[in-house]
Amino acid sequence: MRVGAGWTLALARVGVVGCGIACAASPAPPSAPPGSHSSADSAAVWPAATAQADASNGVVMLSSPRSRRAARQLVHGFFEAVRRESVGELSALLDEGATISSGPGSSPEPVPKVWAARFKRLDYGLDGAKEPYRPDELGVFTAEELSELAGARRYELAPAAGELLAVVIPRDRPSPTGPRYFGRRIEFILGPTPEGLRILRMFEDFRLP
Repeated sequence: MRVGAGWTLALARVGVVGCGIACAASPAPPSAPPGSHSSADSAAVWPAATAQADASNGVVMLSSPRSRRAARQLVHGFFEAVRRESVGELSALLDEGATISSGPGSSPEPVPKVWAARFKRLDYGLDGAKEPYRPDELGVFTAEELSELAGARRYELAPAAGELLAVVIPRDRPSPTGPRYFGRRIEFILGPTPEGLRILRMFEDFRLP
């Protein structure tokens, strides 16, 4: 009886150990908590992303801000091309068919054509574009921001959704007898293209002397 009891106890212990190994190797999948959703279902319940929103009443999703740095670099590149009087460099920054307006009574014209004529009449390499504007005074606005200004700032060009308006006040200081090289304000509409951010339209109240 003692031997039988010992074998019975040993077998019982082996059974317990075997069960422990088997259970550890193949854990049962946890049951889903009540009311849970799959990741696909969860994505569908998030609110649509927006540029700004009031988060006091719940969760909001904000969209990524447009690249102001890229806009500033594009405007800087424009004035560098002007300083080198390079129609080719200028054209590389423009969307196909980009036009410039020159004020009341004028019709929009292709930007390269207008600037090629200005390069022939004025010397931008020496006098006109050394420091044409202060980078810290360059204004970049979205359509939503201009709407919030409610007419406090009035511009000739208006960006559409997804576009940016860049505004430059040139530092043109001609002599009393010398010509002007820039208008009093230059506006750029910048927008995304397959090649990246490009200049779509321009406004500058300027006439060749």
